[in-house]
Amino acid sequence: MHVLRQLWLASALLVAPSLTLAQQTVNDASISGKVTDGSGGVIAGAVVSARHLQTSVTSTTVTDDSGHFRFPSLRIGPYELTVTHPGFIRAMRPLTLTAGSAFALPIALGVEGLATDLTVTADAAVLESARSQVAVTVPEAELRQLPLNGRNLLDVALLAPSVAPPNINSTQLFAETSAVPGVGLSVGSQRNFSNSVVVDGLSANDDAAGLSGMTYGVDAIEEIQVVTSGAQAELGRALGGHVNVVTRSGTNTVQGTAYGYLRDQRFNAANALSGTTLPMSQVQYGGSVGGPVVRNRTFFFANAERRDLEQSALTTISPATADIINARMKATGYPGSPVTTGLYEAPVETVTALGKVDHAVSGRHQVGARYSLYDVAAANARGAGGLAAPSASTGLDDRDQAVALSSLLTLGGRTVNETRAQFTHSHLRALPSDQVGPAVSIAGIATFGTLSSSPQERSNRMVELVDNVSHQRGAHALRAGIDVVHNADRIVFPRARQGSYVFASLPAFLAGTYNNGGFTQTFGATDVEQTSTNLAVYAQDAWNASSSVTFNLGVRYDLQWLETVKTDGDNLSPRVGIAWTPFAARSLVVRGHAGLFVDRVPLRSLANALLSAGNTTDLSNLRQITVSLSPGQAEAPIFPGVLRALVPSVTLASLTTMQGDLDQAYSRQAAVEVEQQIGRLSTVSLGYSYLAGKGLLMAINQNVPSCVPAGSNNACRPIAAYGNDSRYSSAGRSTYHALIVTLGRRPSERGYYRASYTLSKAMNDVGEFFFSGPIDPFDISKDWSRADSDRRHLLVLSGGVTTPMQPADSFWQAITHGFQLSWMLQAYSPAPFNITSGATTLQGTTGRPIVDGAFIARNAGEGDEFFSLALRVSRTFPLKGSMRLEAAVEAFNVTNAVNETARNATFGSNTYPTNPSATFNQVTAVGDPRSAQFALRLRF
Repeated sequence: MHVLRQLWLASALLVAPSLTLAQQTVNDASISGKVTDGSGGVIAGAVVSARHLQTSVTSTTVTDDSGHFRFPSLRIGPYELTVTHPGFIRAMRPLTLTAGSAFALPIALGVEGLATDLTVTADAAVLESARSQVAVTVPEAELRQLPLNGRNLLDVALLAPSVAPPNINSTQLFAETSAVPGVGLSVGSQRNFSNSVVVDGLSANDDAAGLSGMTYGVDAIEEIQVVTSGAQAELGRALGGHVNVVTRSGTNTVQGTAYGYLRDQRFNAANALSGTTLPMSQVQYGGSVGGPVVRNRTFFFANAERRDLEQSALTTISPATADIINARMKATGYPGSPVTTGLYEAPVETVTALGKVDHAVSGRHQVGARYSLYDVAAANARGAGGLAAPSASTGLDDRDQAVALSSLLTLGGRTVNETRAQFTHSHLRALPSDQVGPAVSIAGIATFGTLSSSPQERSNRMVELVDNVSHQRGAHALRAGIDVVHNADRIVFPRARQGSYVFASLPAFLAGTYNNGGFTQTFGATDVEQTSTNLAVYAQDAWNASSSVTFNLGVRYDLQWLETVKTDGDNLSPRVGIAWTPFAARSLVVRGHAGLFVDRVPLRSLANALLSAGNTTDLSNLRQITVSLSPGQAEAPIFPGVLRALVPSVTLASLTTMQGDLDQAYSRQAAVEVEQQIGRLSTVSLGYSYLAGKGLLMAINQNVPSCVPAGSNNACRPIAAYGNDSRYSSAGRSTYHALIVTLGRRPSERGYYRASYTLSKAMNDVGEFFFSGPIDPFDISKDWSRADSDRRHLLVLSGGVTTPMQPADSFWQAITHGFQLSWMLQAYSPAPFNITSGATTLQGTTGRPIVDGAFIARNAGEGDEFFSLALRVSRTFPLKGSMRLEAAVEAFNVTNAVNETARNATFGSNTYPTNPSATFNQVTAVGDPRSAQFALRLRF
């Protein structure tokens, strides 16, 4: 980071009264307050107790000389807060605490009299009057009712405003190097590897890819909080959003579930592209159980779930084109698999498991332990679909395991120490379906052969240690901590060992004329090991300046040690915030914040640089040699031939490096939000969010050719000893502006709802793809345009209604009782897509059409709108004792909307915009059509 962003933050500090940052724990909740008498005088020495109603575990503190008290870290759930002091009426208040919630409660005690000795405040607080971050919390009551296609945990985050799936124009079931289903999240239209997932206060990230790591069954989750802007200083390692997940724990009551979900193609609509119903069947089943080991002291919880999905996916290569390609391949002796189109099998099997024990050593000391398992096996999981044949895919075989420990210790009456630790191990294999190749890409037509763009294996060992100390001092709630994350990775990435060809068009393929630099082959080492350590320290203060104003001030400092890269030590991240309740009724909160948020560097990028030549351009350090040749060069192979060995005169090594003085990417975030309580359970809010990203990682060629390679001429490079030097550099930038309106009602016996609308604009100069680079390495501004994930309008509606669940006393009640209806609607305006020519520029980047001697703007195309409505209808039948049987039907994409997932962006080499290729702008892959699943759930 540089002086300019420090000046920006200094400006934000000057206007702190109108900006804010949140202050609370990550996975727990906090309660603070001030106890006074009827005249407003402070009461020191009042005893304040917070009892968790489901476990009877009680935390107790005493108000200080200024009447203040604070519980900095409480397990989420329902509480009874009690305040007592001799000579005053005992006050009791119910509260429901959610993940990361922060309540500031003024409590006035009445003087003890003969008529009354107890005061009960019946209404639980709805507004989080001390929270200043922009966040959405989804409690277990909603999680149980949401219709989730595939029961993917991260899909819950899509309920938050400013959150949508990233626009990556891809059909892959699992993101590159990651084993978590889907492609991640785009928060504030930022790239999907700029977020952080935290489970029980510990990192759940795949630091190699920068995406989420281990996943969990939905039934193992108690609550999810999505922070879209202004996270407190305790949260870091991401310039975008933060997803906080809290796993379930046992209570004093033995409770359990057994459940199963069934899907079959007979209940699905036809695929919009094939016109037929694709073969599919799925069984997803599991169970949970939790309860006391020792009542009021020790509790356990366990969940296990399995998913067996047998499905067929669709390749949309034209059958006539496939025949033409196969005829050419047969004539030339192509050794790999022929091109097939239409249906191909893509089965997926997953297993998740969680076991957890919590123990109250005493009222002042609580400890816990958790074990997590995630297994997945899939065929054709990456690379296939749309215009990619099954031979271009990989399988997937992965196992992740984690052990986590926690301790919460109260030291004296004002200080609490939290210690958390975890060890995780993951091993992933993704072998190509075609082991022979070579890989072939015909722009806008077909891709087939050995996949060469993704690692084949990755092993990771991660150790994390976290320690946080909270201290109450008068009106100040102080919190400081340290977080150390150490990764040890081994990545196997053979790249194009079987060779790779890129052609601009079908005629070029038939003629054997590949693109400039269109033949690539890799020699040498295939694996690399690296370690990386992240250190973060932070301090923050929640200052209750008055009963109506809480200032949240924090600062965080991050260091990430990367092999061969100078550590970026300029990562100080100040953050400021305010939460203001201007009226005595405390029915309105004004929040705001401003701060800096530092991203982590994905280890996969440095692994590529280390594998190449130890992140140097010293050819004596070469480990893996990748060469690129053009058709006119000497020794250039004729399709489908490959090089038997390096030819020193022409096969110059192309290098991958990382900027030696790399600055970690960061964002400036600011927001203001006004939230008004409506009635007893509902709120409405209006807010504005701003984000500016700097130093975004992109690949920039440092050895750009200046002429077309031919014969023994190697393209007139500035350094003639080697080919391209693709350097990962902190050069990109982004901006995001959003106006957000939300409306919500917290769950009650009759139901709940939430609605959010986001009007936004996102711009950047680097694409969503992990290793994107500029079209002109000398002028990055030529790529400044709409961000890949820029969707101007996001509308999300969810909710549920419930009829009475009590046993029926009449015939009519027997008909009407026990029903639940819930829904989730997502409507997004079109995202852009990048129009390409199919050719490769002289600089080695993907070309775009040229008008008047200049490339057209990046992301000049516009896709289609996205619309999805999911419904869930269930009925619960009471059985013996506390047992309940729930039968449910869930329907997804009820309106059978055609939602694109990939389209043909190759315009061709003809005159733009009047003469596109015949297949340009055609949708090549779509999301799931209307489908349904049936479920049974037994509760006890």
